[in-house]
Amino acid sequence: MFFLLSDFDYTMYMHGQQDVTDKNIAAIKKFRNDGNLFAIASGRSAQSIKSVLPEYTEFTDFYVLDDGATILDSGQSSIHTDRFGADLVDRLNSSLSKIDYDGKHAVVCFSDGHKESPTITANASKVRLWFDNVVDMVKTEKVLEYLFKDTLHWYSYTEVFFNDDIRLDWISHNMCSLIDITLARTNKASAIRKLCTILGIQKNSIVTVGDDLNDKAMINDFNGHVIKRPNNQYMWDLLDYNHVHDNLYGLIEKLPQI
Repeated sequence: MFFLLSDFDYTMYMHGQQDVTDKNIAAIKKFRNDGNLFAIASGRSAQSIKSVLPEYTEFTDFYVLDDGATILDSGQSSIHTDRFGADLVDRLNSSLSKIDYDGKHAVVCFSDGHKESPTITANASKVRLWFDNVVDMVKTEKVLEYLFKDTLHWYSYTEVFFNDDIRLDWISHNMCSLIDITLARTNKASAIRKLCTILGIQKNSIVTVGDDLNDKAMINDFNGHVIKRPNNQYMWDLLDYNHVHDNLYGLIEKLPQI
């Protein structure tokens, strides 16, 4: 038996390529019918996935969501959640309340569902600060850096850890800019370790696949594979050529031989 954990965006769900998404889903269904387990491992919340793929629950056994902060079973009941806690939420809300924004921004508390909220809630497991313009994002960045200035250190060229308890990811899109906030200890690999301990699944049964840096930990730790994209060559370099694939359905077809 294999336990395959797949990233969602640009791995399983291919934006603008419905034919590839359909083939991926068909391959996942056959994979499960053959007696294997499948999980989505995504930075998204369950509600966010549902907004683009309503039928995802039909072929998913487990969910590792919010970049590993939330683990759900097939019925979407909670198995584990890494929550921020009141002290950290108070510090973040105090900081954000002092910023004079030029434009609209939204706070999305993933653990509460995909919704906008004026403040970060005490039971949040992941928070997304969503900005319509880069100016507001830069203001927020500077305030957060000041709040944690005594303990700021770089983890990689895209991730920052503050005080060993929080991670901020700066993300730029064509239409908006984002800051994702999770606990420092939270990632997809740590969530997979928790889930497999609970299920009693051995590490040699696990296969992971993704396409971007938030997949790096699980790819390194659990028989990882990468789906090619034009701009993710940095991920290909992590692995030998046999673990880099054009699409998910092709990887699934090869699994008995890998």
